[in-house]
Amino acid sequence: MATYQIIQPDAANTTYNIADGTYCQLQYPNGISGIGMPNITRDLQRHPNIEGAFDHGYKLEPREVNLNLYYNVTSAAAADARRDAIYKIFRPFDDPLKLKVTRDDAAVRQLDVHTVGMLDLPMSERVGYDQGFGVRLLAPNPIWYDPSQLTTTFTPAATPWFGNITYTGDWESFPIIKVYGAVTNFYLQMQLVTAAATTTYLLFAASIGAGDIYTYDLTPGIKSAKNNAGTSVLGDLSADSYTALFGMRLWPSPLESGGVNRIDGAYSTKDANHKVEILYYRRYMGL
Repeated sequence: MATYQIIQPDAANTTYNIADGTYCQLQYPNGISGIGMPNITRDLQRHPNIEGAFDHGYKLEPREVNLNLYYNVTSAAAADARRDAIYKIFRPFDDPLKLKVTRDDAAVRQLDVHTVGMLDLPMSERVGYDQGFGVRLLAPNPIWYDPSQLTTTFTPAATPWFGNITYTGDWESFPIIKVYGAVTNFYLQMQLVTAAATTTYLLFAASIGAGDIYTYDLTPGIKSAKNNAGTSVLGDLSADSYTALFGMRLWPSPLESGGVNRIDGAYSTKDANHKVEILYYRRYMGL
């Protein structure tokens, strides 16, 4: 049976099951909505003397998930206490709550959300001591993901070298790339080949000293490059590397056949500790 949890962004990652009756349950068959593909809009430019509009691509809009829940208790005092517990579960934070769902097929999907609107449990709507209520959750990033981070490690024995990552999500994933020194004149390359064009992403790094680690976080909204001390090393990147910092990602099938993403690399010299780790999440368009 599927499970539904809310994970709060405190130090303990406090977790509440919201569908097993401990606090509340889903109202079937309409317990949760807004879980499919997100709202997709096209970026259109209209102009006089053209037919229709120019299409400049698509955007995925923020997602709103609606929960229809209820609880049943055995006294008015217990109903009051349960109402307090519900408010505590869905209270707002600056950082997002995590809506974690384990599906009936055991797949795990998670979405970063914020409570929006009014969460109201008025006494006038109680039936005996039972009460139904709705919760609105806004996901600024509408893409679900498997919260288990995966790591693929490449330990080059010679230069140039290549390796593959078989990506099984159905939406693109922006990885974190960790490069361990010592290595000189290091670079990585990925390509996306489509019917329209071949796009090449190159990531050049200056020399990385022994014991140091350069971490390139390609996550949208972060896009950083730091050494092991946490100091920015964006200045060590070549101009060509900024296309990788903002565009390099793991592509799903059918953009990459079978989800196989090829990584090419090279260097001038290295020591025995040199390796490349690529950390990523599998991301999905819907639950």
